[in-house]
Amino acid sequence: MARKGNTVCRRQHPTDPERFLHFISDFPHLLKCVRNTFVRTGVKLPEGHASVDPIDCARKIDEQHDTTLKAMPHISKSVVHPNGFEKMRVNYAVRLYSDEVLRGLFLYNATIEEKHGSTAATVSFVERMRRLIEAMTSRCSSGALKPGGMHEKCIQNFLT
Repeated sequence: MARKGNTVCRRQHPTDPERFLHFISDFPHLLKCVRNTFVRTGVKLPEGHASVDPIDCARKIDEQHDTTLKAMPHISKSVVHPNGFEKMRVNYAVRLYSDEVLRGLFLYNATIEEKHGSTAATVSFVERMRRLIEAMTSRCSSGALKPGGMHEKCIQNFLT
């Protein structure tokens, strides 16, 4: 397991020993990779197995309602089961870990648990990912990632 102290973000240049190649993470790409794994096989957590199946069930229930006020208006089949081209869209990955998904899982919990069992692991995983996305993608300087700040603690909690 990687630790903060032994993480190396640079390597010596292969042809110029006086220079270094520096590496940074591509958070949107990592987010899509996590989403693809979550959709394909699910994720094993201490709470149990988190799967996209309860989310898909909530989406289907939400689509059946003829009301204009929906719990998950932006969660479509493309978000839950993206095709090859849709897998490249970061906004679909972000939507999968949104408050809308948590709202749908909460609202339709009884029906979902009858079909798929406990939703605790899926809710926990979606909530952790939602917090991580919030910490990594601030749109203004007041909410930016700062040493000792709330978002840094969120990232540390995610990594432990």
